[in-house]
Amino acid sequence: MTLLSALSAGLENAPGEPALRRNATVFLAVVALAGCLGLTGCSTNSLPESLGGAGVSAQNEMEKVQFSEIDDAAGKGFDKDKVKSFVVVAKQTDLTPNAQVYLVYKTSKAIDFDENRIPVLRALIRNPGFCEAAKKSIKKHLGEFMFEEARSQLRQELDQRGEPLP
Repeated sequence: MTLLSALSAGLENAPGEPALRRNATVFLAVVALAGCLGLTGCSTNSLPESLGGAGVSAQNEMEKVQFSEIDDAAGKGFDKDKVKSFVVVAKQTDLTPNAQVYLVYKTSKAIDFDENRIPVLRALIRNPGFCEAAKKSIKKHLGEFMFEEARSQLRQELDQRGEPLP
């Protein structure tokens, strides 16, 4: 039985079943369906990192496009394809601070191996628009790297950047 037919069946008068229970069931099914379709506006993007989200959300149309590009890159099948797409995004000079933080977050979650994360984060650090919020996010995610060598490489990149960031 599909969800739609279950909803339709719930709308009919079922003999012996209280109307309140039937209506509550239909209401819960509709709420669940709305959540599955993304109609509620709830996203892990906007959840704080402590709850498994990126801690940021898109604030305008430009950021929505940038977040979408990042999500598309994260959805690729293989790390090499993700890296290639993430690097393209990381090099965009108009990448907003929220999008930069989101890119760091998605890179840490979507790419499994240290050696594949480094080119993405290196491209972001070398971006002329690299911001302080992204720098803090990278530092926060350094602990997720398996090897000290990878952490050291990124610290060195950040140190070489040197100048005050926007």
